[in-house]
Amino acid sequence: MSILVVRSIFSGCLLLLSVFALAKEPSASNQKPSTSDQPPKLCQAPCTSGGQWDLSVGFGLGVSTNPLKGGSDIPLLVRPRLSYSGERFFLDNLEAGVILWESPSQQINFLLQPSSEQLYFRRWRVESSLFDDANKNLIADGRPSNNPSSIENNPPSIVGPSTRPSISSLHHRHTSALGGLEYIYTGDSLEFNVQLVQEASGYHSGRELRLAISRDFLEYWRITFGANFQSEDYINYYFGIDEQEATQELPQYAASSGGWSELVRLEYLKPISEHISLRAGAATKVFSSEMSSSPLMDKSRAYSVFIGGVYYF
Repeated sequence: MSILVVRSIFSGCLLLLSVFALAKEPSASNQKPSTSDQPPKLCQAPCTSGGQWDLSVGFGLGVSTNPLKGGSDIPLLVRPRLSYSGERFFLDNLEAGVILWESPSQQINFLLQPSSEQLYFRRWRVESSLFDDANKNLIADGRPSNNPSSIENNPPSIVGPSTRPSISSLHHRHTSALGGLEYIYTGDSLEFNVQLVQEASGYHSGRELRLAISRDFLEYWRITFGANFQSEDYINYYFGIDEQEATQELPQYAASSGGWSELVRLEYLKPISEHISLRAGAATKVFSSEMSSSPLMDKSRAYSVFIGGVYYF
């Protein structure tokens, strides 16, 4: 899908979001709280000791562009979400955590979650979350692709001038576990989030700092501005090219430092009945120069759009 097409979808999605905002508000008796589609972390006083499970499925049409050379865009069609909120433990799809300290407006958590960069290298995905890395909201994580997982089993060949570079000749980029601390501040219509995580599964020694600020407005809208700093080791594991992987079209590359990426995301979530909400979103992510300078990258930014609904069980 060309970038012009995605930009057109992006603009059209924003227009449809505006149309949704004018839809008739449901009565209070059957309105689903808008916070039910957010991670169930911050406990609203009074807190209960019992746990609560929530299951929802998002459905609709959407796409996330793939910035890799030869990479396929990622369709967003079905987005299942399973969450659990207990007195101290919480689960949100593939993210788990423990509440270390909390007050009515602040919270400190220990997190364990999967990385998201490997999604660009995979063929099959299950949609779960627009640019997950900036904070919990509309790309995917999924099962391993059918591509060989090692260079020994699939040595790269020199790419001819008429052939686009293929990511299938690369070492397998594993899903890594990221563990660390999270701080959340929540006001009346504002949320500030900081995460500092370290790779914990042994694939690399990278670190990531994530900053995000979100503001709710016009009742059903939320806008988020985010920035992620990824260390040199983190960037090189996913976007570096070592000597064994290098080809004529994909020369050897290693970032010399870490770098910042930025994100802007606009979301709309409007309950229309006890079990169904309308949902739409659009986001753009600008990759750091250390990432976009990699020969693997075809674009310096990615777009993501989604429009559809959410069913709550």
